[in-house]
Amino acid sequence: MNRASNQAHRVRTGKLAAFRPAGAFEAKAHGTKDGGAEVWARYVGASGPGWTRAEQP
Repeated sequence: MNRASNQAHRVRTGKLAAFRPAGAFEAKAHGTKDGGAEVWARYVGASGPGWTRAEQP
Protein backbone atom coordinates (compact mmCIF):
# COMPACT_ATOMS: atom_id res chain seq x y z
CA MET A 1 0.00 0.00 0.00
CA ASN A 2 2.92 2.35 0.66
CA ARG A 3 4.03 2.21 -2.97
CA ALA A 4 0.49 2.96 -4.18
CA SER A 5 0.27 5.91 -1.77
CA ASN A 6 3.56 7.24 -3.12
CA GLN A 7 2.34 6.91 -6.71
CA ALA A 8 -0.91 8.70 -5.86
CA HIS A 9 1.13 11.54 -4.39
CA ARG A 10 3.21 11.72 -7.58
CA VAL A 11 0.03 11.92 -9.66
CA ARG A 12 -1.42 14.74 -7.53
CA THR A 13 1.80 16.76 -7.54
CA GLY A 14 2.57 16.32 -11.25
CA LYS A 15 5.82 14.43 -10.64
CA LEU A 16 4.73 11.98 -13.36
CA ALA A 17 4.77 13.70 -16.76
CA ALA A 18 1.49 12.14 -17.88
CA PHE A 19 -0.30 13.77 -14.94
CA ARG A 20 0.79 17.39 -15.39
CA PRO A 21 0.21 20.13 -14.54
CA ALA A 22 0.26 19.58 -10.79
CA GLY A 23 -3.23 19.70 -9.36
CA ALA A 24 -4.96 18.67 -12.59
CA PHE A 25 -5.64 15.17 -11.21
CA GLU A 26 -7.06 13.75 -8.01
CA ALA A 27 -5.53 10.45 -6.93
CA LYS A 28 -6.08 8.00 -4.08
CA ALA A 29 -4.58 4.66 -3.13
CA HIS A 30 -7.05 1.87 -2.35
CA GLY A 31 -6.45 -1.56 -0.87
CA THR A 32 -7.81 -4.57 -2.74
CA LYS A 33 -9.55 -7.65 -1.34
CA ASP A 34 -6.53 -9.81 -2.13
CA GLY A 35 -4.18 -7.56 -0.12
CA GLY A 36 -2.83 -5.61 -3.09
CA ALA A 37 -3.26 -1.95 -3.83
CA GLU A 38 -4.53 0.22 -6.67
CA VAL A 39 -4.24 3.89 -7.52
CA TRP A 40 -7.39 5.59 -8.71
CA ALA A 41 -6.91 8.89 -10.52
CA ARG A 42 -9.22 11.29 -12.32
CA TYR A 43 -8.74 14.47 -14.26
CA VAL A 44 -10.37 17.46 -12.57
CA GLY A 45 -9.03 20.23 -14.77
CA ALA A 46 -6.00 22.39 -15.00
CA SER A 47 -5.74 25.88 -13.61
CA GLY A 48 -3.12 28.40 -12.77
CA PRO A 49 -0.71 30.63 -14.68
CA GLY A 50 -0.60 29.94 -18.40
CA TRP A 51 -3.84 27.94 -18.51
CA THR A 52 -7.15 29.12 -19.84
CA ARG A 53 -10.29 27.11 -20.49
CA ALA A 54 -9.62 26.94 -24.26
CA GLU A 55 -6.09 25.59 -23.75
CA GLN A 56 -7.00 22.69 -21.51
CA PRO A 57 -6.68 19.25 -23.08
